[in-house]
Amino acid sequence: MRGLLLHGLGFVHCLRAEYEEATAVAERAVALSASSDDAVVQLASCTIQGQVNMLQGRPRMARTWLERGIPLLESVEDLSGRHFAADPAVTLTSMLGLQLLHLGLVNQGRARLLEAHARADQLGQPMARMVAMWFEMMFELRLDNVQRVAALADEMRTLSEEFALANGRTACRWFGGWADARMGAPLEG
Repeated sequence: MRGLLLHGLGFVHCLRAEYEEATAVAERAVALSASSDDAVVQLASCTIQGQVNMLQGRPRMARTWLERGIPLLESVEDLSGRHFAADPAVTLTSMLGLQLLHLGLVNQGRARLLEAHARADQLGQPMARMVAMWFEMMFELRLDNVQRVAALADEMRTLSEEFALANGRTACRWFGGWADARMGAPLEG
């Protein structure tokens, strides 16, 4: 439970752009995991550090942290659907895919996103599916793949309506608006 709490707290700090606080939570998680060998706490640290570095534009460091978390995923497999807001494997793999793109590793990044989608589809968790879509839209947006972003925005809209995912409703409008503007409808976008 401690690892889940630290994971959530670090995530909230990241959402609020409180990167120093998020890093402090991640460092606390590292200290705790050293004494308890708790894979969930270690995963929390890797995910938070990866996210902070991603949001601060340090893709190499983000990649290092995210790849460090990949082997820990098997240890937390039995917890994945019950305690995390979204499946940790989908989240970690999706974030890693985007960072690989930033490092110029387009095919490797796309392969990670395909892994994330496959896992999300297998689980059938709406939040996991939304996370995979969200990161793929950011990936394709950076590559100016307008058609794919538009298709994903439509998929996210359907998913958000079906499962009442408020954050997805907003995101699909952002991404869909970008795609509309890029396809020649700037006022509608």
